[in-house]
Amino acid sequence: MRIITPRAFVPANVTTNVALTETAWTAGTYTLGTRRYDPATFDLFEVVVASTTDSPAVGFAKEVKTWDRVGKVNRFACFDGIVGNPTTGTGLDVTIAPDGTVTNGLAIFNATGGTVQVTVTDPTDGVVYDRTVSLTDNTDVGSWYDWYFAPIIAAPDFALIDLPLYAAASIRVRITGAFSLGELALGRVIELGTTAYGTQVGILDFSRKERDTFGNAILIKRAFANLVAYSAKVMTSRVGYVRRVLSERRATPTVFIGSQNSPETIVYGYYRDLTVTLAGPGSSDCSIEVEGLV
Repeated sequence: MRIITPRAFVPANVTTNVALTETAWTAGTYTLGTRRYDPATFDLFEVVVASTTDSPAVGFAKEVKTWDRVGKVNRFACFDGIVGNPTTGTGLDVTIAPDGTVTNGLAIFNATGGTVQVTVTDPTDGVVYDRTVSLTDNTDVGSWYDWYFAPIIAAPDFALIDLPLYAAASIRVRITGAFSLGELALGRVIELGTTAYGTQVGILDFSRKERDTFGNAILIKRAFANLVAYSAKVMTSRVGYVRRVLSERRATPTVFIGSQNSPETIVYGYYRDLTVTLAGPGSSDCSIEVEGLV
């Protein structure tokens, strides 16, 4: 079991072909429903009162908000920590410049498109890593009939944990075709232990399910969060280290990877509970409950 501690988003370090179509905020009066972005952070805000002359940053900080944060502009939505607010377009090409931190892991969430190509380029050695991943899930194809007639299913989440450690290298991500990318996280990979059988996966559904006075069901579909209860084996000598690492990540978005080969165990979120049972001098049992970000 591993985690990736995502790097902080710095607009100046990101080069992308996604056009900036939203309007920047300038001083003036704005009415309910108007959207503007903060030029300093590229955070997108929406007016939630009848009218206001506040700047988005000031209005968002008030006890009674005049502006509310929607996420980031489409160009940078894949870096806003909101998995359900994707960057969309055709033919993504984004390059992240080095920022001096260790970066040997990359994860993508809620993605659709053709293929994803990840390349790492060092200014001296050139391309030192090149990997292409399909965004199509073929695990349901069990026959020739399925191959030709079954619906195409997306494989929206995956993680790479073998990026080479080049301090001055840039990371380029390209997605072919019409795409949607919920979140792109990259940073340092930390190994915690070994994921064990008994790990549980599920979802937390925020949809409304009610009945009217006649008993008819009223269903309103809303977002959902992925849930994973990891069962892992940790070396007893490393229990203190594991607890310290996770305590530093509390209430902080983190990529949790149970197994690269099991996408359902790859979650971008935060852990709700950590329990370690000191089972013996060699290894201990660890339970980590993680709730994914919506």
